[in-house]
Amino acid sequence: TVRSADADSRTRIPDLVARLREELPASLNKAVMTHCSGPLDCAYEGPAPAASLPGNVGNAAARYVDTPLRGLADRVALGLAACQSVVSLPISRPTLGQPAPAVGFGKSRTTDVVVAGGGTGGAIAAVAAAENGAKVLCLDLMPFVGGIGSGGGINGYCKGAPGGLFEQIDQRARQLCSLFGAGRPAGGWHHETKKLAFAERFAAAGVEFLGDTIVFDVETEGSRLVAVHASTPDGPVRIVAKAFVDGSGDADLCRRAGAPCQGGRPGDSVVLTFSQVAGHVAVKNDALGMGSVNYDAGHVDPTDPEDFSRGRVHGVAQFLRDRYTPLARFYYLAPVIGLRQSVHICSDRDVTVSDMVQHRRFPDSIGPTLAFLDTHAIDFEFDDNEVVFWLWVCRNFRGELVSDLPYGMLLPQGLDNVWVGCRAAGMTTAAAYSLRMERDIQRLGEAAGTAAALAVAACCTSRQVDIADLQNRLRATGSLSDTIPPKPTLVDGLAALRAGEPSGALWPVYEAKLAAEVGEALAAESSQTSWLAACILAMWGDDRAEARLLQAIAEREQGPEPTAAAVGAFGQRIVVPNWLTAVVLLRRCGTAKCLPALAALAAEPSLVLNVRTALALTLERLLQRCPMLDQAAVLRVADQLVQTDPPDRVCKPSRSIDLLLKGEPQIKLGNDIGSDVREDHGWQLHVVVARIRRALGEPVAALVEPWLADERATIRRPFLPLAE
Repeated sequence: TVRSADADSRTRIPDLVARLREELPASLNKAVMTHCSGPLDCAYEGPAPAASLPGNVGNAAARYVDTPLRGLADRVALGLAACQSVVSLPISRPTLGQPAPAVGFGKSRTTDVVVAGGGTGGAIAAVAAAENGAKVLCLDLMPFVGGIGSGGGINGYCKGAPGGLFEQIDQRARQLCSLFGAGRPAGGWHHETKKLAFAERFAAAGVEFLGDTIVFDVETEGSRLVAVHASTPDGPVRIVAKAFVDGSGDADLCRRAGAPCQGGRPGDSVVLTFSQVAGHVAVKNDALGMGSVNYDAGHVDPTDPEDFSRGRVHGVAQFLRDRYTPLARFYYLAPVIGLRQSVHICSDRDVTVSDMVQHRRFPDSIGPTLAFLDTHAIDFEFDDNEVVFWLWVCRNFRGELVSDLPYGMLLPQGLDNVWVGCRAAGMTTAAAYSLRMERDIQRLGEAAGTAAALAVAACCTSRQVDIADLQNRLRATGSLSDTIPPKPTLVDGLAALRAGEPSGALWPVYEAKLAAEVGEALAAESSQTSWLAACILAMWGDDRAEARLLQAIAEREQGPEPTAAAVGAFGQRIVVPNWLTAVVLLRRCGTAKCLPALAALAAEPSLVLNVRTALALTLERLLQRCPMLDQAAVLRVADQLVQTDPPDRVCKPSRSIDLLLKGEPQIKLGNDIGSDVREDHGWQLHVVVARIRRALGEPVAALVEPWLADERATIRRPFLPLAE
């Protein structure tokens, strides 16, 4: 028995499991251990419960009950009783803007570096800071560290450049896998072993970890963060430090300190879908093993506590079944939902898609990124123009995006002693579709923690850190590489254009703005060459493209047949026909001449949702582009789009528009476990049409008000400005 009060109790688990396996009979030698507890005692015999609680507080804390709880059933019963005690109370919300009540601190702590959030990047940041000489205190809401690679159940890598401290921790995690039995496929790890590997590394480096802890306030003096206020199991604590790493994933620390942030697609403010991973029993080669499912569960706003809770409940509920078979039983629900994206700080240097496409080099490089635009989406009409060009014109769905990562992306504007070592680092929303993989975020965490330690040692600000020293330390762990793969050349791009072959090689032609060569290609006999030329011209805002785009719409031009590489997440087919891409590109180059064609398309019955949203977004941009546009005609077309419901208004977040338009069956994806993830996506059309009506001075209440009552904060957010 190991008491949870022992600071290093988790580090003793490998020895305990090894001893347990020695005691198992031979018939159970191949037994699989699915998961283990963090605190190793199964009953709380803490202090006596408080004499009384306020009338609107129900106690679900196991340590504050008279009778020890001996199992999970007792704890569930305690939670249900607490819920029942408050569920009937009237709900009253505090007035926004009112000062928070004063907090009395029972303890005050001082350290060199505080890492707020021990997730994917934060855990590595804590190790890096400690191993570079700093005294480190790491805080996290969960009772363990590691984020999505431990508690989130994503126990392997999708792309990302190798190299860095995380390689050492992963190696230990894989070594420990044998204790848990046949677990992960080659290259992965058991979700528990990464927790254990981190616990060992924290102990060896001298990192102090406070789990079940959340930062709820900060103290600043000018551009410096002075202290954080944290809620811990032992009460509120004030922690003073010289340097801080935001590892929260959602820029919680930076936002509380007043740093500016941005996030969400330009068309509808959406961020990537979240997942709720679960483990299930699997039989492979006649042996019992473990599998997991990772699917798009829906959308959630990680910065909204209520919506975050809704998303968690929603994700777990999708695993409910009327009946489970013995080998299709979910034995483990990841306690951390898979948040792929949230807000991003406004940094000294925000990384863009263009940076990665062009393999940009930076003198303050902290390492490389290597991935692709893994969007988990299909509705790219809502994304920025360069995403549309890369995915729908170049059809480069799996094309590698490579660049240096600049040190400046870790530095939030307005703060001098804070580094962002998580997915909230400085990058555009679209760049994060690629620059969000576990390897990337761990690399950011290592650089942030190392830089924080260097700043503490030199008594300097984040912007005064010796970059050469930082880079040498990152090279020593393998996190920083001085070479990256070559990028496509302009010669490659011109050859692809003339051959009418969509590919990432077209990007250098778009960037170079070779007007003569592209104009010549527009007049080519090859329809595909002229199509690609028109797309490039459209991206430049050149109205010479308009006629060719309108031709594609009139003829319902399909374009080349999709290749095997035309797939997105989990094998989704995300190519669209040329004519729909043309509708979207007209927002870049269209004039009043294109309005009749758009009106004719809008008048067609039973248009699917994405055609309607593409039309609406183009109309909205044309209003901004063309001052002489017939506004009454625009209003008629926009209103026509919402007169009837799209046939696919209630749909899955991941689906093939191309197959839908062709009336062909949708592909059953590799991660489809039969969960009902359909949601009402009609709001996407309504928000764009409402913006058009607002721009034209027309009332919008009928389109806006129903969505303001939606339970999903991600849906309410884009409608709020329209309600003012």
